[in-house]
Amino acid sequence: MTALGLSPFGLLLATAMSVTNVFTDVARKHALERRDLVPATFWIRVAVAAVFVLVLAWRVVGGAAIEIRDTGPLFGLALLTLPTLPTFFVYLVMDVSLITIVMWLYFRALQISPMSLCVPFLSFTPVFLIFTTFVLLGEKIAPLKSLACISHHG
Repeated sequence: MTALGLSPFGLLLATAMSVTNVFTDVARKHALERRDLVPATFWIRVAVAAVFVLVLAWRVVGGAAIEIRDTGPLFGLALLTLPTLPTFFVYLVMDVSLITIVMWLYFRALQISPMSLCVPFLSFTPVFLIFTTFVLLGEKIAPLKSLACISHHG
């Protein structure tokens, strides 16, 4: 650990992830140049689901118990109280749908724009998350932390 509390291993992992993200974005841009986005997005989602199913199967074979915990009413509204499994599937369908839409939009941006214009906008994600977490969840972040978050990712 350094005087700033930064782990050399953590810094190495962060650097490796940054380099990997750059190469991944370049590969995506190249792969999407002459392809239709709907099938490409679909097959990427299928590949992600296959990995998830393989990991889940590996855990089950290894003896791990799979449990879906009750989180209460759907969207926190008492009128929408469903059993645990249907509630889970409602959230799962919403999550997969939103991620698919976001992926399609990102791929479309990569397809029609220079990378130097569309990729830097990802740096604004923490800025938008500060606002949306306050609106949706009522979470407040300390002013000093918000400055650190913005300056670190911006």
